[in-house]
Amino acid sequence: MSLEVNIREKRKAKKFSQEYVAEKMEVSRQAVSKWETGKSEPSTNNLKKLAELFSCSVDDLLSSEKSTEDSSLHTKNKSLYNIIGVILCFTSFVLGMLYAEQIPLLTAIGILGLSGTMYFTYDYFKNL
Repeated sequence: MSLEVNIREKRKAKKFSQEYVAEKMEVSRQAVSKWETGKSEPSTNNLKKLAELFSCSVDDLLSSEKSTEDSSLHTKNKSLYNIIGVILCFTSFVLGMLYAEQIPLLTAIGILGLSGTMYFTYDYFKNL
């Protein structure tokens, strides 16, 4: 997640309004809004104040990593899609090559199936 998303989520998790954060930070509400929309970034001093206000570290605010739960679910879904892609593309390849003599168009479908099989296999192993 980006800085603006982290600021917004931490503010909402604490159930603070932008006005409350602005008051505690001694800045305008518009400044807080700009931080949350990525139109501007807080100064180093304001980052320290935000971290203190949200009871977190500056690193937590600057962290661009998603939660491990979200990323592991994404990896599992991507792996599943890759496996399904390999199966479908390999099936296209086999059927295309088996019936290529009767229907010449199936040669192209078979070649595309082989290309897809290679792509999904590569992507699956890359994400392990």
